[in-house]
Amino acid sequence: PPYQGLMALCGGFVLELLAKYGIKFSQEYMRHMLFDDTGVMPIMVFILLTPGMSRVLRTACLVSPFLTAVMSFALICKYNRALPRWVQTFFSPLAEPAARFKIMRVRGHAEVALGFLLVAGMLMARATPFTVLLYWNFMMMRYMMSHWTQSSFEAIDNVLAPACNRIPGVKQGYAAMK
Repeated sequence: PPYQGLMALCGGFVLELLAKYGIKFSQEYMRHMLFDDTGVMPIMVFILLTPGMSRVLRTACLVSPFLTAVMSFALICKYNRALPRWVQTFFSPLAEPAARFKIMRVRGHAEVALGFLLVAGMLMARATPFTVLLYWNFMMMRYMMSHWTQSSFEAIDNVLAPACNRIPGVKQGYAAMK
């Protein structure tokens, strides 16, 4: 079930962060945590665990945390010498920079697409407005910290801008929205 999957992924992210950084109370510590690939994932997952969301939407919510978990698992498999060699060689290609680049780009697209899916779900009474509001506030934070999220919004802008800029009135509204 998607709810339990999100809970398990959230627990895994918290444990990974504790293993990497421990517990400290300083600005430097918080900066490292929030700029880590998995640092903001518990926040995102807690937002997606809010009640009132349909099962289909909650299943779509698994994509981004799952991709993050795959990247973390690949790094663990690559650098943990206690694992059998065949496990290391099987998963280590996913830990290479080129593969991580592609996964993070897909994750950025998935997070933005999920935001639009949540808005559609809210309009069809399948998600609560509170969840959508929290998620888009999270995406504003994510936009400031993640190049991948910025490039996803740029890709959307590259598709919409030519069409919207040709229509008077819509051009001004689109420019104001940007």
